[in-house]
Amino acid sequence: MVLCKPLSYDCTKHIIKHTDPNTRIFLSLRCPSLKAIEEALPFKCRKLELSFNRTSINGVDYTFDFLPRNYKCFPQLTVKHQNRKHVERIQNKTTASEAHIHFINLLFVGRNKPVKMERLEMDVDILTISKLIKFQTKEVEIGYTSANGFKRLHEVVDISSFPLNFFVVGYINDDRITLEQPMFRSARRVLIRGYMSDQPEFFRRLLELSNENITVQSRLSWITFQTIINNWRTTQRKIGTSLTIERVHTEDVENILNTILGQMQYRENENGLSLSLRCPAIQAFEKSVPFKCRKLQFKENEIIINDVNYTFDMYGEYERFLQLTVKHGNREHIERVQHFTDIFHANIYMHYRLLGGRSEPIRVKRLQMDVIPKQWYTSHELDQLITFEKPMFLSAYQHFYGNDEPNPFEVFRRVLELPNKNITIRSRLSWRNFQTIIDNWRRTQRKVGTTLTIKGIHTDEVEKVLNRILRRWEYRENANGDLIINLYKDKQLRISYGDSHGSLPSCPKLWSELMNFMKLEVIDVDKK
Repeated sequence: MVLCKPLSYDCTKHIIKHTDPNTRIFLSLRCPSLKAIEEALPFKCRKLELSFNRTSINGVDYTFDFLPRNYKCFPQLTVKHQNRKHVERIQNKTTASEAHIHFINLLFVGRNKPVKMERLEMDVDILTISKLIKFQTKEVEIGYTSANGFKRLHEVVDISSFPLNFFVVGYINDDRITLEQPMFRSARRVLIRGYMSDQPEFFRRLLELSNENITVQSRLSWITFQTIINNWRTTQRKIGTSLTIERVHTEDVENILNTILGQMQYRENENGLSLSLRCPAIQAFEKSVPFKCRKLQFKENEIIINDVNYTFDMYGEYERFLQLTVKHGNREHIERVQHFTDIFHANIYMHYRLLGGRSEPIRVKRLQMDVIPKQWYTSHELDQLITFEKPMFLSAYQHFYGNDEPNPFEVFRRVLELPNKNITIRSRLSWRNFQTIIDNWRRTQRKVGTTLTIKGIHTDEVEKVLNRILRRWEYRENANGDLIINLYKDKQLRISYGDSHGSLPSCPKLWSELMNFMKLEVIDVDKK
């Protein structure tokens, strides 16, 4: 017969100390002999919630209900965690609330050290919490507050917890009592829930606090907004100070933003409104410093700077005027600029007003111009000739050229005369044009890394080119499915192809009209 040797006292203490907090509670309730050991050890959990008839520890709920049975009523404890549930009857308690308070005292009264947790939430009459309980935490959320309630909170929260990192207050009976509490004033971040009325006097007292980050759930009027701005100007708040107003009605937000646009100077960052065009003094200063942006795009009657659209157009039947619309995301601002008789002069005016008169060149990562001045309207062939002979075009490292001709043989011939290493062209592609490219690259012996990408090819054109390669030339296929053919000496040509659409249409007859791409690249023989 094998006898089980009981664990030593030190071993039992070590095991209980590192046991899950809810398991410790079950052991303490089921094994009275372990209760003294368990209470002598530090108790830690992530989150403790105390409400009217419920206690929750790390997501495990202990709920108390008062149920009738056999003409009598008795409190019942339900322990629930995810899909598991345990129910038991509580003896000698007249109400569920009394049973809950008894349970809280049973868990936390008599411990040698404060109960430590990351967050403490109490939506319960705090006066029912025994003064013998001590909690140590950096985040506290309480529901109803009163002078006596704050006094009891000071008694049950250990002094080592202060100052709090986060303090949340629910319903405020008297905001003067709440805002004057040392634990509230010393917290790094505070949140006031459910204060839905809009009272400038309350905000004035709130702004007297020294807390770095304040969040309040409230309505917001223009008067209150002005109160906040004037206070921060007077007190010269430090960088990083924030005030967040949650649950503001959409109408309140729109009224404030429209008033800002109409009365105040403002400028834009990448997430906000547009650079002020109202104050000449600011404009003069702004134009004297370097201007940088990611993308600058010119369209007809429109300028786009970093995804912010400045659109201008003429309105009015009898008295013509220029209207500027600034749009970013879901926000839009409209203003009337000044009188103009035609859109041509209005365009010149807006281009100069936004970008002209600067002391240094405008620096952009990408400049895109989708406008064609009147003096550029010439024949299509002459436009191509002018483009291909421009030094900036010839010297660029990469090209993209759009071509809409149905038979672009002459375009390919001139493109292949360019010395550029990487060229992309949007065009149709016939077998004749493909042979022209191959013959040119063999004759000129293009260097390794030279690429030509043709976009906008129809599916049937790709298939015709590939089928002719398979029938006429020797080729091999790499792991990616690219075809590789000999070009000259020890150089080969890699032919990559693919689709540039999301999904195939349901009707197969439409597949041949889908847009695809083909990429040609010179590689070494031994390159896999």
